[in-house]
Order: sequence, then C-alpha cells, then structure tokens
Amino acid sequence: MAQFFYFAINLLGGLSIFIYSMGVMTESLKKLSAGKLEKSLKTATSNDFKGFIWGSVVTALLHSSSALTVMLVGLVNSGLLSFENTFGVIVGSNVGTTLNAWIISLTGLKLDFLNPKFWVPIISFLGLFIKILSKDERKQNIGLSLMGFSLLMYSMQIMSAAVEVVKNLAWFKDFVKTLESPITALLISSVFTGIIQSSSATIGIVETLTLTNPITYKIAIPLVLGANIGTCVTALLSSFGANKDAKRVVILHFALNILGSVICIAVMYLISPFRILEGKISMSGVALVHTLFNIISGIIFVPFKKALMNFCIKVTGGRGNPPLQIR
Repeated sequence: MAQFFYFAINLLGGLSIFIYSMGVMTESLKKLSAGKLEKSLKTATSNDFKGFIWGSVVTALLHSSSALTVMLVGLVNSGLLSFENTFGVIVGSNVGTTLNAWIISLTGLKLDFLNPKFWVPIISFLGLFIKILSKDERKQNIGLSLMGFSLLMYSMQIMSAAVEVVKNLAWFKDFVKTLESPITALLISSVFTGIIQSSSATIGIVETLTLTNPITYKIAIPLVLGANIGTCVTALLSSFGANKDAKRVVILHFALNILGSVICIAVMYLISPFRILEGKISMSGVALVHTLFNIISGIIFVPFKKALMNFCIKVTGGRGNPPLQIR
C-alpha cells in the first residue's frame, strides 16, 4: 500500500508539473510572437505544402499541437481563415508535436553532456536570472520558456522514479499485461490523454516505461496512437459555441487521427503472427514510432483530402453550402 501511495503521488505530481511546464512554455512562446503567428498563418496557408511546413514548425516551437489547433478553431470561427486551408496545417501540427518525444528521449542517453537532465539546473537558473533581472517583457518570456523546459525535464525524473518503485510489483505487471491488447491500449491511452489534454505527457509516460519496465512495440504503438486521438479533445472543447466551419476543423482533426490509427492497428493485427512487434522498444523508438505514424498517415490521406473535408461538411449539416473547391 505504501509503495502504491508513493507511486500515485509521484506520478500525479510529475504529471501535473509536466502539464504546467508545457503550458508555461507554450504561453511564453506565444507572447514572444506578439500576434505574428496569426498573421503569418493567413499568408502561409495558400497551399497545403506551405500549411504543412508552417504547422510543423510552429507546433515544434510551441511544443503543443493542441495550442495550434485551438488557434485554428478561433481563426476559422472568426472568418480570418477558411476551413479548406486547414488540412495542411493540421497534418503539419501532428508532425511538429513529435519534437517533444525526441527531446524527452534524450533523457535516456548515458552521455551526460547530451542528456537534458544534466542541463536542467543550469537552464533553470539561467531562466530565473533572465526573468528576475530583465524588465523587458520579451526577455522575461524567454526566461519563462527556459524555466518551463527545465520543469518539464524535472517532471520526467519524478515520473521515472515513481515507476521504478513499482515496476516489479504484481499489480503493475498485471496492468502492463492488459496493454498487450492493441485495442485496450489504444482506448486507455485515448481516454487518459483526453482527460489530461496533453499527448506529450502521455508519450512521456510511455517513454518512461521503456526505461523502468521494458515494453514491446506491440504495447507502445497503440499507446502512441491513442495519444494522437486523445489530444483532439482540447480543440473539441474550444469549439463549443463556435460556427460550423470551426467545428469542421475539429472533426477533420479527429478523422485524420482516428482513421490513421484504425489503419495502423489493422496492420498490426496482420503482422502479429510474425512476432515482429515482440521486440523491446527504446525511448528513441517511441519517438520514431510517433514521428513515422504522423508522417505516413498524413501522406496516405492527401489523395483523400476532398472526400475527408466534404465528410466534415456533411457531418455538421452542410446542405446549402457552396461546393468546396479543393486546390
């Protein structure tokens, strides 16, 4: 009981610090842009390729696909951006958010000077130094973003320590075994990510599991897919009370991630008899799975863009709307 209590307190504490630090980084980086993101978005979505690049880069900088998707919902709702121009940005945001997984995966490196944990105290002090001594708002936001990053790395240490304590206990092993069913793992990950509204946090926990309690590709892949689905909840909540076009952005986001996950799970079941997915996965392996899934699923759905977007229009009651012209 004492071990379970320690595990729960430290996991929840680490998770709360992770989510808070992500919020601090995202908000400070958004303030650094001084509204330029919204302006650049309108000029960067003239075609899907530009939208993809813009979505990837900005999401990587903000460390949050949810922040960008919520921004899209707001811009479309206000009429500053058309629904048809959001496809490339959404696909790009899915790819850009994988940068977080790669940064977290560096914590598994044995070389101290490459391990973010080694730099956490330095980065934290530097961020606080800039925040306290500078009166310039821009520099203060730089300091906050550095402090947010250091907190994020620290939260990973807390969660890793929590799992380390219980990794050999029977109930924890039983829980990990339940994840061997791809459908179960997908659903658990989707619901969990939807509740905490952070796919990066879910991916971070999956990466932590690879360090303390080695898991297979068969378990990790559905958990990653579920994180992609669950993160759509944030945009869904932001669309309440919005117009139809804004709601279509959310439906498109869900459709891309759900359909991509269904295809991936189907492939997993097809190749499972060959035991290809039984090998142990590393932290960098989780990051690679996350990246490949978002890139490949985006490529797969490009030819079906018109069908997907017209589906979103029909779901929201698109009768009477002018025909959608897809470039």
